[in-house]
Amino acid sequence: MVRAAMVLAAGLGTRMRPLTDNRPKPLLEVGGRSMLDRTLDHLAGAGIPRAVVNLHYLGAMIRAHLAGHRAPEIVFSDETDLLLETGGGVARALPLLGPDPFVTINSDAIWHGTNPVAALLAGWTPAKAKALRSKEIDFTEVLLAFFDESRQGIPLTLEHIFFDI
Repeated sequence: MVRAAMVLAAGLGTRMRPLTDNRPKPLLEVGGRSMLDRTLDHLAGAGIPRAVVNLHYLGAMIRAHLAGHRAPEIVFSDETDLLLETGGGVARALPLLGPDPFVTINSDAIWHGTNPVAALLAGWTPAKAKALRSKEIDFTEVLLAFFDESRQGIPLTLEHIFFDI
């Protein structure tokens, strides 16, 4: 069962400038509510009890905005020291996400209609979760290889990863 979500909220929001000069993109409002709040509502509506939100650009504003947020429970993954991009942010947050499957969602998307997270989870089964596995190294190691300066340049080929559906 999916019990956690990774909420990607650390980006610089450069394409939305000047709106993001003094506010992180996830806190921009659409229809009177922040995109981040709308994302968290979808997670709560899908029954996901925990959201790990990564922070970088103006992260203190996101942290303050979510103070006292009730559902889902919010846990922060702080990237203020170094922006890790998508894969690196997920890799850093893995201990906070736990060992079970989790959903990854952007904090700056807007949906209209059916809850997209609930629809995704309705089609998910444990048998389908075996989509990615590593023959030689742990999947976490694959992610970290791209973000650890001492290991840059390690080639990743399909011989390292295979699909078992």
